[in-house]
Amino acid sequence: MQLSQSPPLTTRLNQIDHAIRSALREKKPAYIDIACNVASAPCDAPGPISAILGKEPSDPETLRAAIAAAAEFLQAKQKPILLIGSKLRAADAEKQAIKLAEALGCAVTVMAAAKSFFPEDHPQFAGIYWGEVSAPGAREIFDWADSVLCIGTIFSLTTTRLTGKVQKRPATMIEYQRIRPQPSPQKPAKPEAKLTRAEIFRQVQALINANTTVIAETGDSWFNGMALSLPSTARFEIEMQWGSIGWAVPATFGYAVGASSRRIIALIGDGSFQLTAQEVAQMIRRKLPVIIFLINNHGYTIEVEIHDGPYNNIKNWDHAGLIQAFNAEDGRGRGLRATSGRELEEAIKVAVANHDGPTLIECVIDRDDCSANQVAKANARPLRPQ
Repeated sequence: MQLSQSPPLTTRLNQIDHAIRSALREKKPAYIDIACNVASAPCDAPGPISAILGKEPSDPETLRAAIAAAAEFLQAKQKPILLIGSKLRAADAEKQAIKLAEALGCAVTVMAAAKSFFPEDHPQFAGIYWGEVSAPGAREIFDWADSVLCIGTIFSLTTTRLTGKVQKRPATMIEYQRIRPQPSPQKPAKPEAKLTRAEIFRQVQALINANTTVIAETGDSWFNGMALSLPSTARFEIEMQWGSIGWAVPATFGYAVGASSRRIIALIGDGSFQLTAQEVAQMIRRKLPVIIFLINNHGYTIEVEIHDGPYNNIKNWDHAGLIQAFNAEDGRGRGLRATSGRELEEAIKVAVANHDGPTLIECVIDRDDCSANQVAKANARPLRPQ
């Protein structure tokens, strides 16, 4: 939003209120650009804050019509399934979605960007639906269903009242229980064996509790993060819309400032890290005890799996040493390096004990150690020959 000299002053002031109100309602950033010839102009004092913070009421007739239409749709179906979208949390409708799911009794899938928006330990949770790279069983039950109720911003206002107007439709849940793959516990690697992606995420999984937020960078961390099991109230953040690399470091910083009581774990590749690494210095300045797993596979490995070339090579950094540089004379960040399961285990102990700043654990793995099958499917390409 840009404010210039042309609109009337009242209009320009209303635009500021509109931007702030929209940011609070959508739980997204708002950008206000005020021209330098307007910034010093006199204006009326702002009114009561309730004018901005007050919720905009729904239109009762439209709401009733939406509830009636959704209820009629569901009553005509025998095998419905719920798909949770990424706008559910911003609408503060997570509890209502659970109530609706339990009223229907059907299977519930979530989009990749909505991981953790529906409890993964809930008996009706059927996994992440993401097309070819869906969680085991999720795509099969999604395709078997005869109807999909998508819950996002557009439907969030109807979830509470719709609960009392639907009948049990448990067919997808019964079928999912039949086809659900049984999880097999992953065995620890030999302590001195070369570190692998599988061993990293086995140890990350053990760190996750109900107060954890996992922030996954664009790239292979997407697929590895999706495979993590989350207890109720654990959260997962991912940037799906644009797929921007470099997002996770500043996102981790901002999240840690706003939710300092949570255990925050960031999963970031070395290529992405190099775009916004300097924000770790701000974490040190604010003494934010986040844990960063820096997956160093020596380049843009996910791009290698899509299309290889010299442009996927980057200069390796001494990531642990970089933290010491950021610390300067008074910082308390920790930089550690792990090349085996034992070293990673010891580094995690140090990270958990460090409450005075971030801990970056550089996890060194082979260049080709990635979710190659998942990457190929997600990009509709054949698997790259090894």
